[in-house]
Amino acid sequence: MSEYYVRSTGGSDGNTGLTFAQGWSTLAYAITNSSSGDILYICSTEVSPFSLTSGLSISSPRECYGCNLTDGSQYNGTGKAYIIANYSIGGSVGLVTTTTNNNTLWQDFSFNANSTVPYVFDLNTDSHVYNYEFRNCEFKNGSLGGVYLSAADTLNVRHYGVSFFNCSMHGNLWGIAIQSLSGYRIPVLLNNCSVYDNYHNINITSPVTLNVVNSRIFRASSYGIYCSSTYSYLSMYGSVVALNGGYGVRLGATSFVAAEIFNCIIAHNGTYGISKPSPAALWASASHNCFYDNTSGNLDSNVNSGVLPGYGNVTTDPLFESIVSGSEDFSLQSTSPCLNAGYGYEGGK
Repeated sequence: MSEYYVRSTGGSDGNTGLTFAQGWSTLAYAITNSSSGDILYICSTEVSPFSLTSGLSISSPRECYGCNLTDGSQYNGTGKAYIIANYSIGGSVGLVTTTTNNNTLWQDFSFNANSTVPYVFDLNTDSHVYNYEFRNCEFKNGSLGGVYLSAADTLNVRHYGVSFFNCSMHGNLWGIAIQSLSGYRIPVLLNNCSVYDNYHNINITSPVTLNVVNSRIFRASSYGIYCSSTYSYLSMYGSVVALNGGYGVRLGATSFVAAEIFNCIIAHNGTYGISKPSPAALWASASHNCFYDNTSGNLDSNVNSGVLPGYGNVTTDPLFESIVSGSEDFSLQSTSPCLNAGYGYEGGK
């Protein structure tokens, strides 16, 4: 395993890349001249981003860390390295595209497709993708999607997954698009993520196990979460689905869609809080949640006959700190009925 530096300014592809002072200057050169398992320290700022004139393609595992341009030290959650598209292309390609990837980490990056590239990050593999992790990353301005997940090899995708920690997806057609997966449910985790200001925030048309934990799904023009795939499973815990123009959660497949929703707030959505097209579609449980001010109702009649399932649900104003567009703060006011009301609360600290 080797470690290499690449800098948006002050580097040269004629350097060794082995130190910050000897950093390379282009990402394409860094990808080509590093190997599977290597570490890349990618150094840029918002003022001095990597401005790409073509997409990046990565076909083997790397650990990639966003670093500052002063001394090459890692941001470690305090900032991001910026990568932006400076070209236009059609079709279904990404600013960054991975093929046959596994055991890969991206930490502290802002990926900006600049509304000129279809997908910001394209995990569109012909064989498998697993143990793929993003930490403190931003995916924005894809003309189609922020993150596109697709895989063809059913033998490999079923046991592994893709994880997002402290990430955001915004300004895209779809914040996350999970499509063209064959046969098995790939696990996808969103933990402390914000998906907002997309057309559909999360659009699922292939089997998936989606776990949404301590995350915020808000301000979609249409649906907060849309799942039209059979054999899918949605688990939500401690999350907010709010202020979406259409459904908060739409289980669009007619059968075999299971959902478990606990300790969540589903509020201020433009139609139903939760909807599905047929009573035959499988429904699991929803307890200790808050449902409030969903324009057409909290549940449509196909969801448990329109009656809130489970127990311990709250139906009064959750009292967010702010629902003003652009200044959303989903922290709860001190008088919120949702405080200390969730499943598992036992008092104390």
